[in-house]
Amino acid sequence: MSAVYDAVVVGGGPGGSTVATALARARRSVLVLEREKFPRFHVGESLLPFSLPIFDRLGVHEKIRAAGYQTKYGAFFWNETNGTTRPVVFAEARDPNHPMAYQVKRADFDDLLLRHAASCGAEVREETAVEDVLFEGGRAVGVRVRAKGGAAGSVEEIRARVVVDASGQGALLSRKLGLRRFDPKLKRAALFAHYADLVWPAGSRPGDILLPIDQGVWYWIIPFSDGTCSVGGVFDPATAELVQQLRARPDVAALPAVPPMPSVPVLDVRFVLEGIEIDLFSVVSTIGTPIDVTAQELRVEAFFPADDATREAWQRLAGPGTD
Repeated sequence: MSAVYDAVVVGGGPGGSTVATALARARRSVLVLEREKFPRFHVGESLLPFSLPIFDRLGVHEKIRAAGYQTKYGAFFWNETNGTTRPVVFAEARDPNHPMAYQVKRADFDDLLLRHAASCGAEVREETAVEDVLFEGGRAVGVRVRAKGGAAGSVEEIRARVVVDASGQGALLSRKLGLRRFDPKLKRAALFAHYADLVWPAGSRPGDILLPIDQGVWYWIIPFSDGTCSVGGVFDPATAELVQQLRARPDVAALPAVPPMPSVPVLDVRFVLEGIEIDLFSVVSTIGTPIDVTAQELRVEAFFPADDATREAWQRLAGPGTD
């Protein structure tokens, strides 16, 4: 009979690697299942200061510092319609103890987090797709998986006390349970690419994310430590002509596009419709990466509390079946 893990984590992104690291450092047996092979391209490249104390608790912050990511001390908003600007300084925010964050290329950053989880004792399987979550008595008890290139008979069932859905846009559990709902306000399209040779506007700090707003479109310009930038625009998919307008802008058209990864074509322009990619921009790029990893830390404490008092408190809140 196969071993039963304390937890199976579906997805090896920041949320998945966070919960896996926290569990492994707590000496729990944890398996991470990731359908892709890392490193891989992803959007959501601008972090917030609330990430930093989490990195400290995960024991990964020194590795992040050593990687040389671009430091970010705030944001710079401007309205291109009326010319007004608004700088945001993290050191002047609610928690001045964390005055900076990082701009990261997610291919490298996510790979670093996943390898750190493995170094802490988590078992990581890449190119392994989770086909289903197994339920017994109304409780998730494991998953059914298939490795890349696996034959029809190569399906494997893996048992666990807890199944963590960190599949992101895959939304494995919410799709299975019929809980997935789209917010019509987040039904947006996005166009983005990596560029070189941007000229930074006067009045902004190098390293800060730039966020222009113009006629119902908001843009991001995220600088990286290698001199390239991530540039993108988010808009209502009903006004698809804005795609051509964005691409035709002289300040954008004149920039040389660069591949985010060697396997990606030089003109890496991605256009996503129907509220799919915008979820990432609204949730991950702006606030979601720190919130996601915070949520995963809370999940770890909920299911594997460190002390009896915390365990009893969670049991009172959650009711039976949370031991």
